[in-house]
Amino acid sequence: MKFIISNILSKRMVWVLALTGTIFVTFVSSAEADCVDAFAMVARVLPLTWGWIIFSIVWYLALTASASVRKEKVFGILSLRAAFLLVIILIIVGVMMLGPAPMFLLLVLSIIGTIGAVFKKAENSNPLFKKDMKVIGGFVLLSLLGLGSGSLSIRFTRTPSDYILKWRHTYPARAALADLLKSGPEALPDLRVIVEKGSPPLIVQAAERLAVIGEPQVDVPLLLNALSSTDSAKVESALRLLSGLELPENTAVKIWREEWQKSLQQSVLKRKNQ
Repeated sequence: MKFIISNILSKRMVWVLALTGTIFVTFVSSAEADCVDAFAMVARVLPLTWGWIIFSIVWYLALTASASVRKEKVFGILSLRAAFLLVIILIIVGVMMLGPAPMFLLLVLSIIGTIGAVFKKAENSNPLFKKDMKVIGGFVLLSLLGLGSGSLSIRFTRTPSDYILKWRHTYPARAALADLLKSGPEALPDLRVIVEKGSPPLIVQAAERLAVIGEPQVDVPLLLNALSSTDSAKVESALRLLSGLELPENTAVKIWREEWQKSLQQSVLKRKNQ
C-alpha cells in the first residue's frame, strides 16, 4: 500500500496527472471546433462517442497502473508514464486532426492487454495482479453494459432532426438534411422541429420543403413564426406558396397573420354554406 501511495503521489506523477487533466478538458471543450466532421460521423453510428473514448482511456490506464504497481509485463501495456504520454498524444492527434479513431486505439490495446493478462500463466503472475484484473473486469463489464444500452437507446429513439440540430454545422448533418428534404410526408415531423428550433439556414431549407408537402393549417403558423425570426425572402416565398395568399414582398408578419386568420374564417364559412 505504501508503495502504491508513494508511486501515485510522486512529484512527477502528480505533474503528469495535472497535465493530462488540463489538456484533456481543454481539448474536449474544443472538440466541436476541431475535426468536428469526424466526430459527427462517428456519433451517427456510435452515440455517446466521448463516453466510449473516456472508457477506453480509463480501461487502458487502469491496466497500466496495475501492471506497473504489481511489476507485471503484459503485451501491449506500457509503463505508467509512457501510457499517460501516449494518451495525451492520441487526444491531441484525434481532436486536432483525425477525430475519434486514434483514441479508440486505446480500446484495442486494452483488449489485447486484458487477453494477455487473463491467459498469463499463474506461476508467473502476481496474485494481487489477478485480483486487480477481476476489479478491472467488473468495471469493463458494467461500462459496456451502460454505454452499450445507452448507445442503442439513442440509436433507436433519435430522430433525424435530433441529429441534424446537434451537429448542424457539420457535413454529415448537411448530408442527413439533404436526405430528409428528399423524403415525403413522413419527414413532416422532423421538418417542423427544424423550422422551430434550427438555425436560419436550416429553417430556410426546411421551410421550402414544407411549402411543397406541408399541411397549411399546421405548417403556416410555423412558417409565420419562422418569418418573424429569420426575415427571409425564401421563407416568405414558402409561406406564400403554402398559404395561397398573394401578399407583396416584405409584408409585415403581423399582416400575414391577420390575412391568414381571415383566410381560415372564409374557409370555415364556405364549409358551412356547402
